[in-house]
Amino acid sequence: MQKLTIVQCYAPINAAIIEEKEVFYSLSEATLHHVKQSDIVIHQGDLKAKIGDDNLGLKNVMGRHVLGTRNENGEMFIDLLVNYNMVICGSLFPHKDIQKSHGLPQIRAPLTKLIMPPSARNGGHFLKSIVTGS
Repeated sequence: MQKLTIVQCYAPINAAIIEEKEVFYSLSEATLHHVKQSDIVIHQGDLKAKIGDDNLGLKNVMGRHVLGTRNENGEMFIDLLVNYNMVICGSLFPHKDIQKSHGLPQIRAPLTKLIMPPSARNGGHFLKSIVTGS
């Protein structure tokens, strides 16, 4: 039976020292390590990660429907997603620019990122109400 895991987090700002960011991502990895790969994961909160629209070599992790340029937090976030075979769902579909730049969700839940393993979306359980991936 597939389960749903929701990870709520608030990442250090991009200007924070690297050690603080490494602690945050180590905790995120430790949390995700306990989730089965077949389960659905919603990773939400303020991740302070700008992923940019360059998805060259990352099409299994993100789409191109975002604004801006990738920052250091974005690099670290993408590395986490690659390691756990997860997808930034909000980057897969077009959004109005105002939603991309301000992180306004298209659904009423207070999500800023929605991440799921590809097995969940391929299995017909893909959530169509997606939020921005900026």
